[in-house]
Amino acid sequence: PFQYHPAQCAKMIGTLTDWFGPRIQLNVVGAGGDEPAMLGVHDDRDASQRRLGEWLEVFHGVLYGGQTFSHRGEFYDVDDFLMVERAKEKVPIYLSGSSDIARSLLYRYGDYYLMFGLPLEATRAEIERVRAAAEYRPGLKFCLRFHLVVRETSEAGGAASSLRATRTS
Repeated sequence: PFQYHPAQCAKMIGTLTDWFGPRIQLNVVGAGGDEPAMLGVHDDRDASQRRLGEWLEVFHGVLYGGQTFSHRGEFYDVDDFLMVERAKEKVPIYLSGSSDIARSLLYRYGDYYLMFGLPLEATRAEIERVRAAAEYRPGLKFCLRFHLVVRETSEAGGAASSLRATRTS
């Protein structure tokens, strides 16, 4: 949501799905890391998640809505955006996050719940929490994301992993 206006992204995705069909999938990241600040966005966590929700609303409205789309919001304004190349199929969206807002967005817009690698029992418990929610939609899929840190020694690997964790959390 920080790099592209949702209407522009929907336009790009519409074109890509026209060219490449169902091979296009979208991982939408709303909060965390240093990147938003690098791009001049200094939202707190709640504002970041509200921005993500509005981004998804506009993205869906442009990509799957009528001939033109208009929106007035806290973060994005769109006036009669004309979409020529609409997606012929739904583009799968990967979302992550454990806050109430993130989960609400997952249940409304997500096709995949992208989880970071945790021990097996913690992963199982997280999947059960998601499935137990009143908003849960059957058909929501689960996937895991891992970061591999490979160095010459365990100590060097641990140091690199710690640095990565501080830069992305």
